[in-house]
Amino acid sequence: MSRAGQEGTALRAHWDRVIEDSMTVALAAEGTANIAEFCATVDTRRIAAARAPKALDS
Repeated sequence: MSRAGQEGTALRAHWDRVIEDSMTVALAAEGTANIAEFCATVDTRRIAAARAPKALDS
């Protein structure tokens, strides 16, 4: 694959992550009335998502 192709693939992967994070934030905001609860929800989901691939490796 050419360098441009690799960069395009990396950019698409990054953009997919941005979209996924935005959707997570939007979903978390739907059911929360206060900002502290909202932040805790987003942090919990992000931590769980970060740990999931590591758990599959072991």
